[in-house]
Amino acid sequence: MDDETRRVIRCVWDALKPGGRFVAEFGGKDNVGTVVRAIIRVLGREYGRDVSPLNPWYFPSIAEYSTLLERQGFRVVYAAHFDRPTRMKDGENGLRVWMAGFADFFFEGLTDREKEDAIRRIEPETRPALFRDGAWHIDYKRLRIMAVKPKIE
Repeated sequence: MDDETRRVIRCVWDALKPGGRFVAEFGGKDNVGTVVRAIIRVLGREYGRDVSPLNPWYFPSIAEYSTLLERQGFRVVYAAHFDRPTRMKDGENGLRVWMAGFADFFFEGLTDREKEDAIRRIEPETRPALFRDGAWHIDYKRLRIMAVKPKIE
């Protein structure tokens, strides 16, 4: 978590009138975790690269995000963390298409050949958990939260 998350919460606070509600849904703790862990494992094992620091994503738990909201002054009235596996439309190529669109930054500095080799190693590591019924299902986990800016009394 970084200062940007705190700034966003502060901006939401500043935009709301007393009694206003903040309702949001975004990636929660362990969102796309199976894929990210496999990428980190394969690139570490096969290329000696620790790509963990390249990960720009912040996927908080209910407790983490609620604490940030409460520190700002919000009253959290609802929070849910749930699985939302999402079927990719590209059949056997679904995982590689997803990685090209969302996780390509992990492969920076690799040649095209190395990247292709890494992807071929990531696919079998994630297949047992993410491939079924002829398609890849990315392991999205969502956090849905509602908080209120208290009325001034």
